[in-house]
Amino acid sequence: MLYEVIREIVSRIAQDKVLMGLIVILVLGSFWGGMQVKHGSEGGYDREVAEPVQAEKPIEQKPAAEAPKLDGSLACDFVKWWLTSAMDYSSSGAQQAKSKAFGWMTPEAQEAFKTAFWSPDIAAGIAAGRIKAQYHLADVQTVAVNPDGSIVVCANGTFVYQAGGQPTSQQMQTDYLVRKDPSGLRIAGLYNRVAPVVSSSTY
Repeated sequence: MLYEVIREIVSRIAQDKVLMGLIVILVLGSFWGGMQVKHGSEGGYDREVAEPVQAEKPIEQKPAAEAPKLDGSLACDFVKWWLTSAMDYSSSGAQQAKSKAFGWMTPEAQEAFKTAFWSPDIAAGIAAGRIKAQYHLADVQTVAVNPDGSIVVCANGTFVYQAGGQPTSQQMQTDYLVRKDPSGLRIAGLYNRVAPVVSSSTY
């Protein structure tokens, strides 16, 4: 019975072109409206889950650390004070004085100092009394100020030493690189402009 009713309705729709056109338009309109609703809801969903775009903050650039300032007169006073220990060649206190002086030097400067002024032969000769030596400081003066804030100080002096014969004097001009770091002043390098001190092995 139901089948015959449905067939009768379809038969009439197929015969009536106007009614058939209305049904097609109604079906397409329903389909199109459903697509719009679905698209709109998807768009709303996208907007809900989308994270807000945050404006990028400019990277803060810290100013470059300035090199510690070092006054030339302070550098000269430091070298004068430091030389009282560094150039102590007394048989009783030379080793202890050198250890104190090395505490104010960088490792590189220590090695340069040992090569020029405190070789193993000289240290052994002073300790044994075979060598007698004294250093007399004449003056110190600033000769250069470097861009990094370090200062070159030149020390002029006379080194007198005796190894079994007559005392021998040697004029010395030595440049010391003085640097300031957070823990204080340091001797960061040195350059002896004249011949190094002769070791005891020569005698």
